[in-house]
Amino acid sequence: MQEQKVIELSIVIPVFNSAEILPTLISQLELVLTNDDISGFEVVLIDDASVDNSWEVIEYLSATKDYIKGLNLRRNIRHHNAIIAGLNHTIGKVIVLMDDDLQHSPSDVPKLFSKVVMGYDVCFANFKIMRHVWWKRLGSYFNDLVANFLIKKPKNVHFSSFKAFSSDIKDEVIKFSGPFAYLDAIIFLTTSNIICVEVEHHDRYKGHGNYTFRKAVSLWLKMATGFSLVPLRLASILGFVTAMLGFVFAVIVIILKLSGNMEIPIGWTSLAIIVLVLGGIQLIAIGVIGEYLGRAYISLNNVPVYSIKKKINL
Repeated sequence: MQEQKVIELSIVIPVFNSAEILPTLISQLELVLTNDDISGFEVVLIDDASVDNSWEVIEYLSATKDYIKGLNLRRNIRHHNAIIAGLNHTIGKVIVLMDDDLQHSPSDVPKLFSKVVMGYDVCFANFKIMRHVWWKRLGSYFNDLVANFLIKKPKNVHFSSFKAFSSDIKDEVIKFSGPFAYLDAIIFLTTSNIICVEVEHHDRYKGHGNYTFRKAVSLWLKMATGFSLVPLRLASILGFVTAMLGFVFAVIVIILKLSGNMEIPIGWTSLAIIVLVLGGIQLIAIGVIGEYLGRAYISLNNVPVYSIKKKINL
């Protein structure tokens, strides 16, 4: 019986509408990995219900290269959940996650891989200059800043979808079974043995990005309400502070009225302002609580996070 080849590196790439890019991406990866003397590697491509012919391209590539594995998902489940699906089908000692648009250069994969081999649990790619539109760069900065408080992210580490981690960390990540996966939060809550390497961020090879403002907000809410109680505590603190201010204001008004130094006017302006402010705070608090309850309800329903339509070389 022939001994199975040891896989040192698994590269997981979620794919969405990137049929034109995949051949070039695979060609560059193969060139880098074969020249870097990595004894065994695999590339797991997860087609997240693309509307172009990405799956046909994956089928063609996997038919000609046995190291390419393919998953075809029945419905679009977004970037992080698609990665979870791919991680459940990897066998490498080190796993590298990267995007499908060549903004993450295949030439940087060995840099991330080597840091994990040295003994680090996770290695993030830190980009010198982000090649995104301004609102994405601003959103990334805000997300990093908030994450320092919500999930205790080290300040010298920045969120990045280009990263590597050991199979031990992968085993912890895939224990997450909820529908609102946020990989970086799971990683930071699992280990602090993390390092970064500085790499270049490149322009998208072809086409337009699929990451919209709505998806960015949805992803931020996953982190804020899925892995931290801070928003709930802030809502409670906000309510307490507002109540105290109202109490202090009431005492001041009573004192001024009894001393005869104040004549309370009859009008709706001040009343309307108070009602609107207090009503807004209450709605914010109710919305935060509702977000938590809604996510808990959906998670308790045990709806499958992903459904695989077809597998190749797996």
